[in-house]
Amino acid sequence: MKIRYIALFLALVSSWLVKAQPQLNDRKSCDRVIADMEKRLNAPFSSTQQEDSCLYILNQLMSSNLLSKIDKLLPEYMIETLNKNRLESTAEDIEFVTTDGLSHRLSEYKTPLKLLYFNDPDCDACALVKARLDTTSLLKQMVEQQLLTVIAVYTLDNENAWRKTPMPAYIVNGWDQAQRIENEETFLLPTMPVFYILDSSNIVKVKNEPSLNNIASYLKELSSHKAGQPQCRDNKK
Repeated sequence: MKIRYIALFLALVSSWLVKAQPQLNDRKSCDRVIADMEKRLNAPFSSTQQEDSCLYILNQLMSSNLLSKIDKLLPEYMIETLNKNRLESTAEDIEFVTTDGLSHRLSEYKTPLKLLYFNDPDCDACALVKARLDTTSLLKQMVEQQLLTVIAVYTLDNENAWRKTPMPAYIVNGWDQAQRIENEETFLLPTMPVFYILDSSNIVKVKNEPSLNNIASYLKELSSHKAGQPQCRDNKK
């Protein structure tokens, strides 16, 4: 399928990046690599290979004798950030409130897949994506079939803007009232809007994906994969 070819391409590119590591011969080259890593960290990506490539380079910087302890603060911060909610790891258990005032946790939802939609009511791109969510039949069907829970998460402090921006009926409209995501940076959010896909155990399957089209492709693939898995049998007599 198309998504597999994309994943293979990203794996090959990332493999090349690891093999063709920049030479850290002097302070200037180190500064250039740090700037490049910062750009990558602030750009959406959801490939394990890309994460591994960045972490490899950052760890090389941390091992370099060309940088002081102060110089290494930024690479150290980037390593810490990249290690949050890594692909195939357990995501942070978000706590949020809904418009009815009730408090919820991400772990309460037990559908096979969960789609987190991080958004900002004041974001023009978010408004465009929300309009498309109104008419996206795939997501609605998966929610109706109890295969998916879609949770919109607002992370900032403008409660009035959040309440004035209703979501489609099939979406859980959440607000991080405690501001943990924003203040503690529990999730890496390089852009708005951005999507994460988790499984029923909150294992991260896709992260930092800004494209709803790509999300639809990922969901089709993940749901078909789950449908094709053999059912576990109870061998106890």
